[in-house]
Amino acid sequence: MNNTEQISKIDAAIRQLETAALLYFSDGDICSIHTLAAASLEITSTLAKGTYTEQFLLQDKIYSKIPEHKRKEAHKIIQNQRNFLKHADRDKEKILDFSPDITDIILLSAVIPLQILACDNHIKIFHIENNKILFSSVQVLYFWFIFKDIYNENGIAELKEFLKEVKFDIELPKTPTKKNFSLLFHSIINKVIEQYGEEMIGVLEKSIKNLDITKLTDQLND
Repeated sequence: MNNTEQISKIDAAIRQLETAALLYFSDGDICSIHTLAAASLEITSTLAKGTYTEQFLLQDKIYSKIPEHKRKEAHKIIQNQRNFLKHADRDKEKILDFSPDITDIILLSAVIPLQILACDNHIKIFHIENNKILFSSVQVLYFWFIFKDIYNENGIAELKEFLKEVKFDIELPKTPTKKNFSLLFHSIINKVIEQYGEEMIGVLEKSIKNLDITKLTDQLND
């Protein structure tokens, strides 16, 4: 078996979540998205224990916002969905009522600490070519969770007015969807860099290690 590839734990976690994010933004298979994200989260959580990144693990923060008498039930629902997609030894005939909201929780729980670990391990989660920045799908996923509540028709209308004020010539989608979010996000980021210089790239890179997760955790419990 000479045809092998050396893969670290952090590499595996990044690649799993990157694939999950690609599927997520292309409206791919939700079972595959969930399984990949859950696998990435399991690795990330273990690697983060006892490190600076541990403070960015969301599971405890999410559960703390659930009424105490419902936490055990909530944990069971999340675990049941994950285990159903992995095992069949005890429930071969079972049918699952799948909840995409739980998949969002898993994706968000994985994406934040994974970015911190990537930075700590000097792994770039975006690339720069010809003064253009290209974020990985993992990074776009993070920004999706920040902006998804305002990425609607009203939000696009407000963004249009803002872009007009700052004289940014960017084509906006007629209908906001996950599929076109990445393209719009990159267009805006690269316009900012074009306007204000390459030092903005350094600002973006540093911001990854100064994440405010309060808003993100709150929106999952609304």
